[in-house]
Order: sequence, then C-alpha cells, then structure tokens
Amino acid sequence: MVKELDEYIHNSDFEDLIAIRPDLSILTSWQDIEYKLRQIGIKKYTYNKAQELAGNNKLTATQSKLILHLKRLRNKVVHNPNLVVSEETAIEYRELCFEVLQALDSIDNHFNKK
Repeated sequence: MVKELDEYIHNSDFEDLIAIRPDLSILTSWQDIEYKLRQIGIKKYTYNKAQELAGNNKLTATQSKLILHLKRLRNKVVHNPNLVVSEETAIEYRELCFEVLQALDSIDNHFNKK
C-alpha cells in the first residue's frame, strides 16, 4: 500500500499540476473519489448517504465523515477563487483521497463478490 500511495502522490500529471495550480490539484483528486463513487452506484454523496454507509458498516463513521470533509474542501476551492491552497495542503488532501479510495475499493470488492 505504501508503494501504491507513493505512485498516487507522485503521479507526473499531479506533480505538474500542483507546481502550477495547487488549487486545481484538489479538484482532480476529488474527481478520483467521484469516479469511484459512481463505479459503486453512488451518484451523489450526501450526509444521508454517509449515514447510510456507516450504518450498514460499509464504511466506518470516520471514513464517511472524511468523504464529506473532502467534499466540503473541494467545494470551497471551487466557489472561492481567492482561496490560496499550498502545495503541502494539496498533497495532504491527495493522501486523504487515497485513504478514501482504499475504503471505497473494499466496498466495490464486496459488491463484486456477491
């Protein structure tokens, strides 16, 4: 998993983008989560969906809240053009996205086994 995280963080496209526009790297990292959510049949991740997934033990409460938190941060970047995002923040955001993607993969694998 460490190797996978390293590859995800040090993806050349991500590194190029973060050097130019760290704020946009937040959006591309969030797109990875949105894509994975759609793969498992979740079109819109809401508070109710987070509660449902945690209640059904598909995600932990912490994981569900983390996705909501990442979504809020993404929305702040989109709706506040004056918001300054540091490279460090963008990397931390991407690391958290990786953690979420791992959790969503486990849901996806669970569905595919049935």
